[in-house]
Amino acid sequence: MATNNYRIDNQRINKQHTDKQHITAKRDIYLNALRRAGRRITEQRRLICDYLAQTDSHPTPYQVYADLSAQYPDISRATVYNTLKVLQELGAIVEIGFGADHTHYDTDTSPHINLICLRCHEIEDFHLTPDASADSALPLGEIQAAVSGFGGFRPVAVRTDVFGFCRKCQERKRAEIREQWQTQREALGDERQIMDAQDNEQDNEQDNQQDNQQDDE
Repeated sequence: MATNNYRIDNQRINKQHTDKQHITAKRDIYLNALRRAGRRITEQRRLICDYLAQTDSHPTPYQVYADLSAQYPDISRATVYNTLKVLQELGAIVEIGFGADHTHYDTDTSPHINLICLRCHEIEDFHLTPDASADSALPLGEIQAAVSGFGGFRPVAVRTDVFGFCRKCQERKRAEIREQWQTQREALGDERQIMDAQDNEQDNEQDNQQDNQQDDE
């Protein structure tokens, strides 16, 4: 039992070490890209690069600014937006656009698939598992290697976007359908009550008319 725990601890330590190396490598890519663009590495730009290196999400420019300003109130919105734009133009991050008000940034430039929800615009990375069969694996890495150098072209990212609806939005849609059905059912019930009341009123009027006729006779 102790041996198993030791192995688990080693696996956890190795994973943390690997994650730290990955974060450091990503941060260095962003910092070097800014240096190549002639941008001075200020404290604010370093914070932005640290944020991008550590996130697994696909943040909007405002989300980057909001998260950073919550910890660093003095950070400039213009610096955040301009730094993101420069990194995107240099290919260090990839822009995923849903229109002017819905721009997201993908910090993972390795070949992968983006699962994009058409309703909430949530984006999730999908990487094929190492044990995936050759028939099911998409050759995104091979595509990037094949086009590299073609006509002087230098690829920086390869991705495939798959559009659909995430689980949460599917559940919300089912809940909305149930609510609409319940509302229609209640409305139909109210309509029937009104019709029954009108029928009863007409029956009462007819009965009263018949009683009046009998009294006259």
